[in-house]
This record gives sequence, structure tokens and C-alpha cells, in this order.
Amino acid sequence: MLLVDFYTTMKNYSTYLKIIIPSVICILGLPFIENIDFYPLLFGIVIGIINWNAHKFKPLIGCFLSIVISYTSYGIGLLSFAFYLFILEFLNENMNYAVTIDIHGAYGYILAPFIIAPIVLFLLYKFVFDIPKTNITSFTIVISIVLLTTQSYFLIIENNYTFQTEKFVIWDPYVIWQVVMALALQVIIYQNEIASFYSKQTESLAD
Repeated sequence: MLLVDFYTTMKNYSTYLKIIIPSVICILGLPFIENIDFYPLLFGIVIGIINWNAHKFKPLIGCFLSIVISYTSYGIGLLSFAFYLFILEFLNENMNYAVTIDIHGAYGYILAPFIIAPIVLFLLYKFVFDIPKTNITSFTIVISIVLLTTQSYFLIIENNYTFQTEKFVIWDPYVIWQVVMALALQVIIYQNEIASFYSKQTESLAD
């Protein structure tokens, strides 16, 4: 009985580590990456390796797909931002519609990487991991996007509608993006294990 309890406890600790470690690795690893175009590479590798045995496919294929998904989300975010700016310029030049590019462009910056890109990422990872269609999944997705948009909005306001950072800082919106998204993904992937643990805890307390 003691061995069973010990095994269960260690398994639970392992699950919690899998949830937390990706965000920690992203925080520790990003300062060594000078080019933001390599941020998705780190994210894809970390999610792929930490969830080595959770893929629908063979682990190496799952890791490769994780990197592809990470870059796809990044690319769609860039393209949607470029398209947003194109629409603003079109309105300014052809429809006599006064648009302040700095201010409205900043809103596009919030929309593209902090709303569109996360949604794309969550949707695509369904093809790699068994993601349950539960209230926890929906709640986690909504909360993560709200956190990302809120922090990016206040960062823009504080910098007078600009969004450049000269050097790595922990509150850089792209750093926070990786931390929040990694944590959200892990919670969604391992939600059944978390629910099972708390269910057993509740039953033991009831006894």
C-alpha cells in the first residue's frame, strides 16, 4: 500500500513538473536567443520534448510537428498583422478615412500575435495531442488570451503606442506569450491527470 501511494505521489509530482517546466525553460532560454524569429523554434522543441510520450504520433514526428505548428502560428500572426496594416494604409490613401497608423497599428499588434496566433496554436495542437473538449479547455484558452491581450495593451499604453523593446526583459510581451501559452497548453494536455488527482484527494478526505 505504501509503495502504491509513493508511486502515485511521484506520478503526480511528475505531472506538475511537466506543466511548469516548459514555461521555466522558455524564461531561461529566451535571453540567449537574439533573433525573435527563433523564439518559435524554442517553444516548439520544448513542448515537443516535454510531452515526449503524449503525442498521437511517434515522439520524433510529434516533436517535428510541434515545431511546425509553432512556426505556423508565428507566421499567421505576422501575416495577419501585415494584412491589418495594409487595410489601414488602403483606408488612408483611397477612402479619405483618417487613420492614425501608430495608434491603430498598435491595436493590430495586439490582435495578431496575442489573439489570432494563440487561437491558431491551440487549434493546430489538437492534431498532435489528445486535447479533451471540456470546460477546462475552453476556460484555459479564454483566460490565456485575456492575459496576453491585457499585458500587451498596457505595455503599449505605457510606451505611447509603440511596442519595441531594445533588450531582453522578463516582461517583454513575447516572453510572456511563451510563458502563458506553454503553461496553458500543459494544463490542457494534463487536465485529466489533475482532475483525477484532486478527485482522489477529495475521496480520501471524505473517508
